[in-house]
Amino acid sequence: MMRRALDGCEKVLGKEHPDTLSSVHCLAQVLESQGNYKGAKEMIQRALDRYEKVLGKEYPYTLSSVSCLAGVL
Repeated sequence: MMRRALDGCEKVLGKEHPDTLSSVHCLAQVLESQGNYKGAKEMIQRALDRYEKVLGKEYPYTLSSVSCLAGVL
């Protein structure tokens, strides 16, 4: 379901919209909870890279992604 939500956000809002990135972040958390650490790492890194580009390195969503990436690693 999260992948479906993400696909919809990407089509409607674009890949760099903050709401789309929030969906990427949520998918990463789902993958982590399922024990898919490789997939979670890829998704959270994707969210982090785009958050940094769109919102900046000090934005709370960016920093939250940094924290989540640390947890996955």
